[in-house]
Amino acid sequence: MKKSLLKLLAGTCAAMMLMACAGGPDKRSTGEVIDDTTILAKTKAALVNDPEIKGTKIEVDVHRGVVSLSGVAHSDREKKKIVDTAWGVKGVQSVQTNIQIEPVK
Repeated sequence: MKKSLLKLLAGTCAAMMLMACAGGPDKRSTGEVIDDTTILAKTKAALVNDPEIKGTKIEVDVHRGVVSLSGVAHSDREKKKIVDTAWGVKGVQSVQTNIQIEPVK
């Protein structure tokens, strides 16, 4: 009897812990937060390590695999390279861009 009660309590505790990690329509799960953080770090690293765009100041945000880019590029070619670099990161679901073009003076 005691063993079955302990199993029931252990199962209930495990279910409650899993529910605490679950997301909802407006809240990301723990796994989604970890995934987004990984995508964010990899995207920033890819942008910094690319010699064609590493001097460009681009803000990156990630929510549920959607990468949002904002900032200024110096040409359409540079903007395309930034977007393509973000798409190249594993786990990216889509890329939204609010990058403005301002040619170098």
